Amino acid sequence: MAANDFDTDGRTLCAQLDRLVAQGLGAQGLGAQGLRLILVEKLPDAAFAPWARAKAAREPDEVAWLDLLGDGPNLVTGCIVGLDVAGDDLDEALNVVLTGRSVVLVTGLDRSRAPLGERLFRWLDWSATHVPLTVANTRDAAAFLVRLRHHHVAVDQIVAGRVIQSLHRDP
Repeated sequence: MAANDFDTDGRTLCAQLDRLVAQGLGAQGLGAQGLRLILVEKLPDAAFAPWARAKAAREPDEVAWLDLLGDGPNLVTGCIVGLDVAGDDLDEALNVVLTGRSVVLVTGLDRSRAPLGERLFRWLDWSATHVPLTVANTRDAAAFLVRLRHHHVAVDQIVAGRVIQSLHRDP
């Protein structure tokens, strides 16, 4: 599936993803029990990443985008405070830079899961605890739900170009 399989010009998908983030942030009104992590299923990174990067560039004070590569000299690339960034790990230095963002958008979960292993899950746990909303793209949310079940997690699927709220997982 390619990005253009979801709609003809990208506007519909972008609007739906923007709405998904707004709804996730709206759930913050629930206080400490609010939604902290949304896993988006069935949408390829090639469709999610351009939207995530553009949103991070447009809203640099609120939104960051990370692309987890899983190997090579830069394990993490992305856009934080409107700047292109590259780093070698999911570490405290990255967390410091992300502190203060309302939303962190993440691509590359699937390709980085095996190479990063436990470090990926520790970072997702940190993000779900310290960032108001993390939205991550994955082919298979079940693999992540098992490890993140102690957080308020939602799984939303993209089917035929539409967001379908498929599952809420509460601790």
